[in-house]
Amino acid sequence: MKTITGHFEWEPQVGCWRPADGKRDAERLVLAALKPDRQGISAWLYIEALLRELPEAYRGRIVGNGSNMFNRGRGLGKDFLFEKEPRHRIARVRTIGLVAQIERPASIRPDIHRGIAGRRCVILDTSQDVEVDHKAGRKNERRLEDLMAQDETDFQPLNRTVNKVKGRHCQRCLATQSRYDARLLGFSHGWWLGDARSETCNGCYWNDPPRFCAELSRDFDPERLCAPGGGGGADLGQGSLLGPADAGGSGVFEATRCDARLHADAGVDLHQLEADR
Repeated sequence: MKTITGHFEWEPQVGCWRPADGKRDAERLVLAALKPDRQGISAWLYIEALLRELPEAYRGRIVGNGSNMFNRGRGLGKDFLFEKEPRHRIARVRTIGLVAQIERPASIRPDIHRGIAGRRCVILDTSQDVEVDHKAGRKNERRLEDLMAQDETDFQPLNRTVNKVKGRHCQRCLATQSRYDARLLGFSHGWWLGDARSETCNGCYWNDPPRFCAELSRDFDPERLCAPGGGGGADLGQGSLLGPADAGGSGVFEATRCDARLHADAGVDLHQLEADR
Protein backbone atom coordinates (compact mmCIF):
# COMPACT_ATOMS: atom_id res chain seq x y z
CA MET A 1 0.00 0.00 0.00
CA LYS A 2 1.37 3.41 -1.02
CA THR A 3 0.34 7.02 -0.45
CA ILE A 4 -1.21 9.05 -3.26
CA THR A 5 2.16 10.32 -4.57
CA GLY A 6 3.80 6.92 -4.25
CA HIS A 7 6.54 8.46 -2.10
CA PHE A 8 5.68 6.40 0.99
CA GLU A 9 4.61 2.81 1.48
CA TRP A 10 3.17 0.87 4.38
CA GLU A 11 5.43 -1.81 5.86
CA PRO A 12 3.04 -4.35 7.44
CA GLN A 13 5.85 -6.36 9.03
CA VAL A 14 6.92 -3.45 11.23
CA GLY A 15 3.66 -1.45 11.11
CA CYS A 16 4.98 1.88 9.85
CA TRP A 17 5.22 4.18 6.83
CA ARG A 18 8.58 4.43 5.06
CA PRO A 19 9.90 6.22 1.95
CA ALA A 20 9.33 3.98 -1.05
CA ASP A 21 12.64 4.99 -2.62
CA GLY A 22 14.66 4.61 0.58
CA LYS A 23 15.53 8.32 0.59
CA ARG A 24 13.77 11.33 2.18
CA ASP A 25 15.59 11.02 5.48
CA ALA A 26 13.93 14.02 7.13
CA GLU A 27 10.43 12.78 6.28
CA ARG A 28 11.35 9.26 7.42
CA LEU A 29 12.47 10.52 10.81
CA VAL A 30 9.35 12.67 11.24
CA LEU A 31 7.08 9.72 10.40
CA ALA A 32 9.04 7.51 12.79
CA ALA A 33 8.33 10.03 15.55
CA LEU A 34 4.65 10.52 14.65
CA LYS A 35 3.97 6.80 14.14
CA PRO A 36 0.80 7.14 11.99
CA ASP A 37 -1.14 3.90 11.55
CA ARG A 38 -2.20 2.27 8.28
CA GLN A 39 -5.03 4.82 7.92
CA GLY A 40 -2.54 7.66 8.42
CA ILE A 41 -3.78 8.62 11.90
CA SER A 42 -1.40 9.44 14.74
CA ALA A 43 -1.40 10.83 18.26
CA TRP A 44 -0.36 14.41 19.01
CA LEU A 45 3.38 15.06 18.90
CA TYR A 46 4.91 18.15 20.43
CA ILE A 47 7.35 19.99 18.17
CA GLU A 48 9.83 20.32 21.02
CA ALA A 49 9.95 16.53 21.40
CA LEU A 50 10.23 16.09 17.63
CA LEU A 51 13.19 18.45 17.38
CA ARG A 52 15.07 16.44 20.00
CA GLU A 53 14.86 13.38 17.74
CA LEU A 54 16.01 15.14 14.56
CA PRO A 55 19.59 15.86 13.48
CA GLU A 56 20.33 19.58 13.53
CA ALA A 57 20.52 19.67 9.72
CA TYR A 58 16.81 18.83 9.45
CA ARG A 59 15.41 21.06 12.18
CA GLY A 60 15.06 24.06 9.89
CA ARG A 61 12.40 22.18 7.92
CA ILE A 62 10.24 21.88 11.02
CA VAL A 63 10.45 25.33 12.61
CA GLY A 64 11.24 28.86 11.51
CA ASN A 65 10.34 30.85 8.42
CA GLY A 66 9.89 28.79 5.29
CA SER A 67 9.05 25.61 7.16
CA ASN A 68 6.59 23.64 5.04
CA MET A 69 6.88 20.04 6.21
CA PHE A 70 3.26 19.94 7.44
CA ASN A 71 1.55 22.28 4.96
CA ARG A 72 -1.01 20.83 2.57
CA GLY A 73 0.53 20.20 -0.81
CA ARG A 74 4.10 20.60 0.51
CA GLY A 75 6.47 18.12 2.17
CA LEU A 76 4.62 15.40 4.03
CA GLY A 77 1.43 17.38 3.41
CA LYS A 78 1.31 15.92 -0.10
CA ASP A 79 0.59 12.50 1.37
CA PHE A 80 -0.74 13.01 4.91
CA LEU A 81 -3.43 15.26 6.36
CA PHE A 82 -2.09 17.29 9.29
CA GLU A 83 -3.79 19.03 12.17
CA LYS A 84 -1.75 21.72 13.88
CA GLU A 85 -2.13 23.66 17.13
CA PRO A 86 -1.98 26.56 17.21
CA ARG A 87 -2.29 27.41 13.52
CA HIS A 88 0.73 29.68 13.13
CA ARG A 89 3.69 29.06 15.43
CA ILE A 90 2.71 25.45 15.96
CA ALA A 91 3.37 23.68 19.25
CA ARG A 92 2.13 20.23 18.29
CA VAL A 93 0.98 18.28 15.25
CA ARG A 94 -0.76 15.02 14.40
CA THR A 95 -1.84 13.23 11.25
CA ILE A 96 -5.58 12.68 10.76
CA GLY A 97 -5.53 10.58 7.61
CA LEU A 98 -4.11 10.09 4.16
CA VAL A 99 -4.50 12.50 1.28
CA ALA A 100 -6.91 10.68 -1.00
CA GLN A 101 -7.54 10.70 -4.71
CA ILE A 102 -10.76 12.50 -3.88
CA GLU A 103 -8.85 15.74 -3.19
CA ARG A 104 -8.10 16.21 -6.87
CA PRO A 105 -10.53 18.69 -8.46
CA ALA A 106 -13.51 17.13 -10.20
CA SER A 107 -15.14 18.73 -13.22
CA ILE A 108 -18.57 20.31 -12.97
CA ARG A 109 -20.65 20.95 -16.07
CA PRO A 110 -20.44 24.71 -16.86
CA ASP A 111 -24.21 25.34 -16.97
CA ILE A 112 -24.66 23.65 -13.59
CA HIS A 113 -21.76 25.61 -12.14
CA ARG A 114 -23.21 28.93 -13.35
CA GLY A 115 -26.64 28.14 -11.95
CA ILE A 116 -25.47 27.17 -8.47
CA ALA A 117 -22.67 29.75 -8.11
CA GLY A 118 -25.28 32.52 -8.10
CA ARG A 119 -27.18 31.09 -5.14
CA ARG A 120 -26.74 31.71 -1.43
CA CYS A 121 -24.82 29.38 0.86
CA VAL A 122 -27.21 26.71 2.16
CA ILE A 123 -25.74 26.95 5.67
CA LEU A 124 -24.93 30.65 6.21
CA ASP A 125 -27.55 32.14 3.85
CA THR A 126 -24.97 34.52 2.42
CA SER A 127 -23.93 35.26 -1.16
CA GLN A 128 -20.36 36.08 -0.12
CA ASP A 129 -17.56 33.82 -1.46
CA VAL A 130 -19.91 31.08 -2.66
CA GLU A 131 -18.38 27.94 -4.20
CA VAL A 132 -20.05 25.01 -5.96
CA ASP A 133 -19.63 21.91 -3.82
CA HIS A 134 -20.10 18.23 -4.63
CA LYS A 135 -22.69 17.07 -2.08
CA ALA A 136 -21.19 13.59 -1.86
CA GLY A 137 -17.86 14.27 -0.19
CA ARG A 138 -16.50 10.85 -1.05
CA LYS A 139 -16.90 11.62 -4.77
CA ASN A 140 -16.93 7.90 -5.47
CA GLU A 141 -19.95 7.88 -7.76
CA ARG A 142 -18.68 7.09 -11.24
CA ARG A 143 -21.76 8.66 -12.83
CA LEU A 144 -20.49 12.13 -11.92
CA GLU A 145 -17.41 11.61 -14.09
CA ASP A 146 -19.73 11.93 -17.09
CA LEU A 147 -20.55 15.65 -17.37
CA MET A 148 -23.77 14.97 -19.26
CA ALA A 149 -24.98 12.66 -16.48
CA GLN A 150 -24.53 15.33 -13.80
CA ASP A 151 -27.58 17.03 -12.29
CA GLU A 152 -27.98 20.21 -10.26
CA THR A 153 -29.12 18.12 -7.31
CA ASP A 154 -25.61 16.61 -7.13
CA PHE A 155 -24.18 19.97 -6.02
CA GLN A 156 -24.83 22.75 -3.53
CA PRO A 157 -23.66 26.34 -2.89
CA LEU A 158 -21.36 26.73 0.12
CA ASN A 159 -19.39 29.66 1.46
CA ARG A 160 -15.67 29.10 0.76
CA THR A 161 -14.72 28.69 4.42
CA VAL A 162 -17.66 26.38 5.09
CA ASN A 163 -16.63 24.31 2.07
CA LYS A 164 -13.11 23.94 3.51
CA VAL A 165 -14.55 22.86 6.85
CA LYS A 166 -16.74 20.29 5.09
CA GLY A 167 -13.72 19.06 3.12
CA ARG A 168 -11.79 18.38 6.33
CA HIS A 169 -14.70 16.43 7.79
CA CYS A 170 -15.05 14.41 4.57
CA GLN A 171 -11.33 13.59 4.62
CA ARG A 172 -11.58 12.45 8.23
CA CYS A 173 -14.60 10.32 7.27
CA LEU A 174 -12.58 8.68 4.49
CA ALA A 175 -9.60 8.09 6.75
CA THR A 176 -11.55 6.66 9.70
CA GLN A 177 -14.52 5.16 7.83
CA SER A 178 -16.74 6.89 10.37
CA ARG A 179 -19.23 9.49 9.20
CA TYR A 180 -19.57 12.92 10.78
CA ASP A 181 -21.89 12.97 13.79
CA ALA A 182 -24.21 16.00 13.58
CA ARG A 183 -24.89 15.82 17.31
CA LEU A 184 -21.62 17.73 17.63
CA LEU A 185 -23.54 20.68 16.11
CA GLY A 186 -26.43 20.38 18.56
CA PHE A 187 -28.74 18.14 16.54
CA SER A 188 -30.65 15.37 18.29
CA HIS A 189 -29.47 12.76 15.78
CA GLY A 190 -26.13 12.25 14.05
CA TRP A 191 -27.63 11.13 10.71
CA TRP A 192 -31.12 11.14 9.27
CA LEU A 193 -30.34 7.94 7.35
CA GLY A 194 -27.93 5.17 8.30
CA ASP A 195 -25.30 5.41 11.02
CA ALA A 196 -21.61 6.20 11.52
CA ARG A 197 -20.47 3.18 9.50
CA SER A 198 -22.76 3.61 6.50
CA GLU A 199 -20.82 3.61 3.24
CA THR A 200 -22.92 6.30 1.56
CA CYS A 201 -22.91 10.07 2.02
CA ASN A 202 -26.72 10.13 1.97
CA GLY A 203 -28.04 10.89 5.44
CA CYS A 204 -24.96 12.86 6.53
CA TYR A 205 -25.42 16.49 7.54
CA TRP A 206 -22.71 17.74 5.17
CA ASN A 207 -24.19 15.92 2.19
CA ASP A 208 -27.30 18.12 2.18
CA PRO A 209 -27.82 20.42 5.20
CA PRO A 210 -31.32 21.67 4.19
CA ARG A 211 -32.60 18.13 3.71
CA PHE A 212 -30.96 17.03 6.96
CA CYS A 213 -32.86 19.72 8.86
CA ALA A 214 -36.08 18.90 7.00
CA GLU A 215 -35.85 15.19 7.76
CA LEU A 216 -35.18 15.73 11.46
CA SER A 217 -38.06 18.23 11.63
CA ARG A 218 -40.52 15.97 9.80
CA ASP A 219 -42.37 14.94 12.98
CA PHE A 220 -42.11 18.32 14.65
CA ASP A 221 -45.48 19.53 15.98
CA PRO A 222 -45.34 23.12 17.31
CA GLU A 223 -48.75 22.69 18.94
CA ARG A 224 -47.28 20.17 21.33
CA LEU A 225 -44.74 22.72 22.52
CA CYS A 226 -47.45 25.36 22.96
CA ALA A 227 -49.86 23.02 24.76
CA PRO A 228 -50.35 23.55 28.52
CA GLY A 229 -47.57 21.79 30.35
CA GLY A 230 -45.64 21.32 27.13
CA GLY A 231 -43.21 24.21 27.13
CA GLY A 232 -39.56 23.38 26.64
CA GLY A 233 -39.90 19.94 28.15
CA ALA A 234 -42.38 18.53 25.65
CA ASP A 235 -42.00 14.87 24.85
CA LEU A 236 -42.33 14.52 21.09
CA GLY A 237 -42.98 10.81 21.32
CA GLN A 238 -40.96 7.64 20.91
CA GLY A 239 -41.30 7.62 17.13
CA SER A 240 -40.04 11.17 16.65
CA LEU A 241 -36.61 11.71 15.15
CA LEU A 242 -36.21 14.76 17.37
CA GLY A 243 -36.70 12.87 20.62
CA PRO A 244 -37.40 14.52 23.98
CA ALA A 245 -36.22 18.05 24.56
CA ASP A 246 -33.17 18.67 26.64
CA ALA A 247 -33.27 20.70 29.83
CA GLY A 248 -34.03 24.33 29.15
CA GLY A 249 -34.52 23.86 25.40
CA SER A 250 -37.22 22.94 22.95
CA GLY A 251 -35.51 19.93 21.42
CA VAL A 252 -35.56 21.79 18.11
CA PHE A 253 -32.32 22.69 16.40
CA GLU A 254 -31.38 26.34 16.86
CA ALA A 255 -29.70 27.55 13.67
CA THR A 256 -27.93 30.51 15.25
CA ARG A 257 -26.33 28.38 17.92
CA CYS A 258 -25.23 25.84 15.32
CA ASP A 259 -23.69 28.41 12.98
CA ALA A 260 -21.84 30.11 15.80
CA ARG A 261 -20.35 26.84 17.04
CA LEU A 262 -19.50 25.58 13.56
CA HIS A 263 -17.66 28.64 12.41
CA ALA A 264 -16.01 29.77 15.62
CA ASP A 265 -13.23 27.25 14.96
CA ALA A 266 -12.98 28.26 11.32
CA GLY A 267 -12.35 31.90 12.20
CA VAL A 268 -15.43 33.23 10.42
CA ASP A 269 -16.93 36.56 11.42
CA LEU A 270 -20.67 35.92 11.13
CA HIS A 271 -21.48 39.64 11.36
CA GLN A 272 -19.19 40.36 8.42
CA LEU A 273 -20.73 37.55 6.39
CA GLU A 274 -24.20 38.98 6.94
CA ALA A 275 -23.17 42.49 5.97
CA ASP A 276 -23.97 41.81 2.34
CA ARG A 277 -27.61 40.96 3.06
